[in-house]
Amino acid sequence: MNDKQKTLVKYFEKKVNHYFFKVFKLYDYELAIDSQKDPDSRASAYWYKKRNGAQIITICWSKEWINDIPTKKEVDKVAFHECAEALLSELDQLIKDRYIQKVEIQAAIHRVIRRLENSIFEKLKDE
Repeated sequence: MNDKQKTLVKYFEKKVNHYFFKVFKLYDYELAIDSQKDPDSRASAYWYKKRNGAQIITICWSKEWINDIPTKKEVDKVAFHECAEALLSELDQLIKDRYIQKVEIQAAIHRVIRRLENSIFEKLKDE
């Protein structure tokens, strides 16, 4: 990996941390950032729940994508996209689960709504 690619990876990690913690305020998740070999995507987000209830989100950037030297604007957009995906990751997992109670879906939906209130609502101006 050359210096330009290393700089882009560090920039991606910085933007993911910004969107993850400051914009979407995903404080109840543990965040890991890693790389992956995937010629079909620029990045991916993976959700995992441990037995003790801890939830981990791993956001992986694609080595092939970084090798193409994306622009900073593209890196920003991909970082935002993956963090937005992380915001919805619990709902995604619940939908895939075969045995899920309605109360669990409603609780997950309201957690997303609270995060949006805490991140977006406070930035809206009175109209």
